[in-house]
Amino acid sequence: MRGSDILTTLSDIAYEYSMTIKQVQQVLSINGIDFLSNTKQLNDMQVSKINTIIKEHVRTQSIIEKLEPLVVQHKIFIDTYSLVEKQSISFLKILEPLLRKYNNKIIIPIRVIEELKKI
Repeated sequence: MRGSDILTTLSDIAYEYSMTIKQVQQVLSINGIDFLSNTKQLNDMQVSKINTIIKEHVRTQSIIEKLEPLVVQHKIFIDTYSLVEKQSISFLKILEPLLRKYNNKIIIPIRVIEELKKI
């Protein structure tokens, strides 16, 4: 954040995350939040929720940027642990669009399927 300033408008938030106001509005819209004014003063709860959404978006975009070259250039094998780890659903939700985009697939070895049947 800029010094001790509190982010109070969408314009402030866009500036802080090096995004355009339109980008911020699109991210919020995807998450069910629509703002017509980029200069409307936001209360603390709104700012907190918006910051959480934008931070998650930025984190996800960073993961996608790192995964994309791997999906393009490599086969993706997955092990048992990767499928039972509680974060695996979130990861697979990020990975799926890239797999579709580049017509790639996840390869699950037979041994992993056998292990999963035991669980």
